[in-house]
Amino acid sequence: MPEQKANAAWQFRLTNKHYASVNPYSGDVINVYELTDTIYGFAQGLHRWLLFENSKGEKTFRNWMSVCALMLLVNVLLGFYIWVKPKNRIKRLAIKPGAKLRVLLYQLHTVLGVFFFIPLIFIAFTGMSFNWKTQTQSIVEFVTFDKVENRPKPPKIETPISVNLPYQYNLAIKNATAIFPNGELFRIYLPKKDRRAIGAQNQKP
Repeated sequence: MPEQKANAAWQFRLTNKHYASVNPYSGDVINVYELTDTIYGFAQGLHRWLLFENSKGEKTFRNWMSVCALMLLVNVLLGFYIWVKPKNRIKRLAIKPGAKLRVLLYQLHTVLGVFFFIPLIFIAFTGMSFNWKTQTQSIVEFVTFDKVENRPKPPKIETPISVNLPYQYNLAIKNATAIFPNGELFRIYLPKKDRRAIGAQNQKP
């Protein structure tokens, strides 16, 4: 199989949502772990679904996080309206270090809120898009007057006459990477169901 780093192990995601690191030359399993066992996975799980899964493996708190992002979005818009509605709005974008603590905190809140208005809008909206994909996609299409192109569904393949034939993983990946000769192989999607094709994701150099 093509590999950009000769001494790097291959990582597989299993159907039980565990990850396995495998030696691509010998086929030996080096390590098996869950995503939340890593610092990145723990932070991602806490950020997106509060690390909670029910007995069915459903991340029920994902909707809660999207609701929190929506509340942040609404609150930021209301705060911007409160600032922009009265007169002398530009003059109020000032911080006086000698002011009383309550006044100073109000001035800091106003100035930082205005300057970070657009980034906060994008952060809240993109946060909702992880879970509310259909709704946020409709908003993007309405605002941009354009259609968002979805990832095509993996095609079904014909089952060979002899089901005992070995899988040609090396050949399949070689053919996939040959389509983009200047790219680098980044990820391989193994089929989760019968009669599904292997997917390969390439990175531009």
